[in-house]
Amino acid sequence: MELEIIAFIASALSVSGCIPQIIKILKTQDTQAISYGKYYMAATGGLLWVGYGLMAPLYSIVFWNTISTIAALTVITLKVVNETSLSTILINTQWKRTRFVQARTSIMGLATAINITFAGLI
Repeated sequence: MELEIIAFIASALSVSGCIPQIIKILKTQDTQAISYGKYYMAATGGLLWVGYGLMAPLYSIVFWNTISTIAALTVITLKVVNETSLSTILINTQWKRTRFVQARTSIMGLATAINITFAGLI
């Protein structure tokens, strides 16, 4: 019983790690210093844990890591939206074109990771 309480608290704290970042982004609209890599790794790791939890079956792992993945994907989405404004798309400079292509490529890579994770479950 005590072990389950510790696991619950640890999971809740791990999942809530992205919440302060999401709140800061929503308040300041500043995503320049945020690393794509950290949140891509968090989302990919969460998806892998979800796949493991579904195969095990350990549904508490599925639940908490689904929430964790959604939080990481929220940070990524906010960063892409804030960096890919209409002016970024319309102004054809090399730097802005590169950033847009990087964001699109990263999203496609994450979609591939999702596909690979759940391919064995279907």
